[in-house]
Amino acid sequence: MRRASPAWKALGAFWVLVLAGAAGTGLVLHRLGPPEAPGAAAPDGPGVALSFGGATPPASPTDPRPEPPRAEPPRQAARPAERAPAPPSAAPSATLAGRTPGAAPAPNSDTPPAAEAPPAASAAPPPAPATPPAPRAPALAETAPREPTAPRPAPPLAERAAPSPALPAPPAAPKPPAGDSATAPEPPEPPASAIIADALPPAAAPEPLLAPPEAPAPPPLPPSATPPAASEVTIPAPDPALLETSPYGPLPRITTDGREARRLYARPFPAEEARPRIALVVGGFGLSPTRSEEALRRLPAATTLAFTPQAMRPDLLLSQARARGMEVALGLPLESAGAEPNEQTLRPGLMHWENQDRLHRALGRMAGYAGVIGAIGAQRGDRFAADRAQLEAVQEEAQARGLYYLEPRPGAPAPAEAAGAVADLILDEPLTRGEVERRLARLEEIARERGFALGLAAEPAPLLVDRIAAWAAGLEARGLVLAPASALTRPPGPAPSASR
Repeated sequence: MRRASPAWKALGAFWVLVLAGAAGTGLVLHRLGPPEAPGAAAPDGPGVALSFGGATPPASPTDPRPEPPRAEPPRQAARPAERAPAPPSAAPSATLAGRTPGAAPAPNSDTPPAAEAPPAASAAPPPAPATPPAPRAPALAETAPREPTAPRPAPPLAERAAPSPALPAPPAAPKPPAGDSATAPEPPEPPASAIIADALPPAAAPEPLLAPPEAPAPPPLPPSATPPAASEVTIPAPDPALLETSPYGPLPRITTDGREARRLYARPFPAEEARPRIALVVGGFGLSPTRSEEALRRLPAATTLAFTPQAMRPDLLLSQARARGMEVALGLPLESAGAEPNEQTLRPGLMHWENQDRLHRALGRMAGYAGVIGAIGAQRGDRFAADRAQLEAVQEEAQARGLYYLEPRPGAPAPAEAAGAVADLILDEPLTRGEVERRLARLEEIARERGFALGLAAEPAPLLVDRIAAWAAGLEARGLVLAPASALTRPPGPAPSASR
């Protein structure tokens, strides 16, 4: 005999499972019965069932209540009297269809006897067992606690089949007290647009724009007794008659009628001024155009500015200085200790004509200066000045071209071959606020002792410029006057100096 293949076995097992599932589904549907009748209602509270459609759902199969005995014929006659409708104010238990306190329980049977069956016209089909519906929320009047009652037996089948009178309309639920915030209905919130419309007042009509009234004319300024000195004094532009053409640029010279640069480009200063005078020379102009322009704007107009031969944009800075009436001197690149010499530096070991050639190269870089100073920044030519002959040759060249010579080394002898002066103090070594103020005060003492004093600064640092501007503001109130460097120069020869 041919054995069945595993595929056929699996197919047979599948159909067995399908048939078993169908049989189980049919059995479950048979046990559940038809759907609930339309008149069935949920129980009203514990142990109380209301009848709205004339029939009462049967007791649950798992109801623990005892099986009531069958109803007797003599007791059936008294049922119509007991089924009178209860008044509306009766208890909820009195509205039950066919339930009377003390009534004998009826047998719970699905097939009543033939003698007890109601007429076919008035009989209703017995409801099929169904799952009890979800409990209805109790009314407000039923929320009050009540005493538990004993479970009541189901009415006889004949009473369930008989039509029950329609229940009266339930009374209106009493209104909750005013203080009960839990059950009081909340008023609906108005929309946000309505709140804003109620809170905002009606928009007022826009007022017409009016032109502002004209401001009154300012009062006239009082006439100034003495106009500012800066507006009175200006330095003339370079005069071509005072320039000599050279391979290195225009060099200053003395004209045939005796005009000199140290007089034409010097800031005017009254010769009859008897007050002690102080001159300030600030070097390093032209190395930083931004810093130089700021210092040129803030420094007092009587300050003397020392430009370097390698200045950037010297023409613009020189024109601004001339507009303010500020005197200008040119720094000479003399060799200094600790500095790296270059091809433009005047050195003591070179031939006289070589240093003269380098001197002309420096003098031809710009025009319109009144004198020269033997320093560029902090380099004050101390190594070059050690060769006395070379230094005197430079002074003679300055004197021959109508320039004054400023000696930058405090305590050095006065220029012997040119009109000039010697610096008394270095103001910015070290550059601190206290030291600058102390040295400015020392300059005042020197000026009171001998009638004049000369101060020198290496660069126009912002701190130095700020201290000089503040110090010069009250200088005349202290009995002194700020003068240009040309006002302190003396003819060639020994001159008093004060080194501190």
